[in-house]
Amino acid sequence: MAGVVSKGPHPEAGKLFIDWLMSLSGQTHYQNSPFLYYGSVRKDAPAMPDGTRLRDYKLLAPSGIAADIASHDTFNKERHTASITSLACPAIRKSC
Repeated sequence: MAGVVSKGPHPEAGKLFIDWLMSLSGQTHYQNSPFLYYGSVRKDAPAMPDGTRLRDYKLLAPSGIAADIASHDTFNKERHTASITSLACPAIRKSC
């Protein structure tokens, strides 16, 4: 991840840095740095120092994403109710 601070003193320098960072030269620097373990999404970038590439890693994705999306509203309502209950009934009071 990389970014530039909004309203910084030198916005053009920030843009130049991002341009360099995303270039093959910048990606190669990050791939070869012993202090960074950074997988590049560029297909023309070299492998990381141990020989692996980002594409060698298996991406984890939930298998039931459709069910999770469908239950989103219910989850939010239950979470909101639970947070209100915890505010109204502190652990000190046993009457709730």
